[in-house]
Amino acid sequence: VMEEQEQFSELASNEFLLQQLRGLLDAGARKMLEELPDGIHSGLAHEGEKGMFFYFTAPGRKGQRRRHFWRYYDMNTNRVVDNRFLIANLIACSPDTPRVVGNWEPFDIQNAVIDHILGSVREQLAMETAPPIVDPLQMTVKTLLRGYLNSPAVDHSEVREAIKRLNAALTHSAIRDLRRVYVQFQRDQDVEPVISHVRSIDTVGPDDGSSNSNSQASLSRDDLHLVCFDYVSS
Repeated sequence: VMEEQEQFSELASNEFLLQQLRGLLDAGARKMLEELPDGIHSGLAHEGEKGMFFYFTAPGRKGQRRRHFWRYYDMNTNRVVDNRFLIANLIACSPDTPRVVGNWEPFDIQNAVIDHILGSVREQLAMETAPPIVDPLQMTVKTLLRGYLNSPAVDHSEVREAIKRLNAALTHSAIRDLRRVYVQFQRDQDVEPVISHVRSIDTVGPDDGSSNSNSQASLSRDDLHLVCFDYVSS
């Protein structure tokens, strides 16, 4: 549920930002945006806020576009915010919005933001390379199948193949179907449908390392390119 809500939030955030961008481009701002140099900064007033927005880019995954990082450092709470929807609402302004630049040094805050970006990339990389989680039901069915390895009533090579498949993580729908087959076995004690079903399962792991070349590569400070930063203050 949490993953679904996060995906929904991400989609809503992206849609909101696309609408903002379309509105800006439709207003004839494309040329102005393309001419802006990297590393520029500005500022605006926002009631009750004191903080800084930073926008960095970095090399993307192999064969993919550059990565983009939006971060807002909230000086009221000393917390880094990475929710793009919240950040977009903090920094949104019109061409005639008065420019209000804070009087504090940005460098320590920038370093904190960079540390946050590098930390989040490391966490994502760790999640991608972590061993897949095997459902307890898989262990139960593996134990069941091992009991038939010496049975003359089944093909031993098919049993071994089925056991091997159960070493890998399965999708939620695959676990649901496996539970249904296992419950049926408990009723009729016919193992052949269990073997046949397990051998037909599509697994999602374990990772043999072949996909790591396309996974999110780790970043260093030198990889991060500052596009702009923005003071936000009351």
